Amino acid sequence: MPFIQRIEFRAHAQATEVVERVQNAVLHLFPEDIREDIELDSVLTEGHNENRIVVISTTVKKKRVCNSILDYIFSNLSLEDKLYLESTLDARVDESCTLFLRFDKQAAYLDNIKIAAGPDLISVSVHLLQYPRCVREDAKEMILSRLNIPEE
Repeated sequence: MPFIQRIEFRAHAQATEVVERVQNAVLHLFPEDIREDIELDSVLTEGHNENRIVVISTTVKKKRVCNSILDYIFSNLSLEDKLYLESTLDARVDESCTLFLRFDKQAAYLDNIKIAAGPDLISVSVHLLQYPRCVREDAKEMILSRLNIPEE
């Protein structure tokens, strides 16, 4: 069965946004007891119209912490979002067993974990590993079991 190798988080703070609020939105995707231990990197860059963009990112590699984060995220999703993830899982897991998720940045700022429907988002990449090599179907099975969708 695959295990989580690392989880990468990334969000953009546009020129019209307060960087600290976007950082808080990213931190709200983490369990409360580990938020203070998370170090966010911020890189100032420019958009194509020379507008200021701050790229906020972090990568978590500790297995226990990664498991805690994924369980926290999945347990805070609505049933509707869990069912949506289940129905789109094939498109979200690539051949290298990376799960791609996008969360609503505004909802996250308000401490509500919600799958993004628009462009204002926090992207999360969950990199899975399995020996001797990761099998995509095993990765999808592991993700579905962790989503914990109640049977009808």
